[in-house]
Amino acid sequence: MNKKSKGLVYGAIVTSLTLICLYLTNIIPTNKLFLLALSSSFLSIIVIEYGIKYALLTYISTSILGSFFIQNKIIIVFYIIFFGYYGIIKYYIERIRNIYIEWILKFSFFNVILLITYFLVSKYLINIDILSYKLIKLIILQLIFLIYDYFYSIMISQYLKRIKKNV
Repeated sequence: MNKKSKGLVYGAIVTSLTLICLYLTNIIPTNKLFLLALSSSFLSIIVIEYGIKYALLTYISTSILGSFFIQNKIIIVFYIIFFGYYGIIKYYIERIRNIYIEWILKFSFFNVILLITYFLVSKYLINIDILSYKLIKLIILQLIFLIYDYFYSIMISQYLKRIKKNV
């Protein structure tokens, strides 16, 4: 099988695994954030093995299929807005190889997405008073993002050390 065919097959497998994780957010009453984070981690395998082109195709196909099959539309919106393509963003940022610039860019990206999400949610879904959005909530979200990125990196590292040689 040639590399293009393998890339498409792995993309389909990653799409399936991602959709399973997203679907489980409908069934399991807890751990929605964990399942969202887990669903995003599969894309990094495509980035590592087949590159950005196949990762984008996988992200787009997962987003489209998820829009049809995932009942909880807020979950799929969060996947599309942030979690779905974070692996691609992380890949480009970490190519800089300067930890300070990387973290500045990651947090900047996260906060821009957070701001966009906040305004979209407050305008179209829920009427939220911007003054009620306290600083402590923003700090907690920053810590959650830091933990998410850290464990995302661990997952990539474990994939490279233990699984990649068997793929």
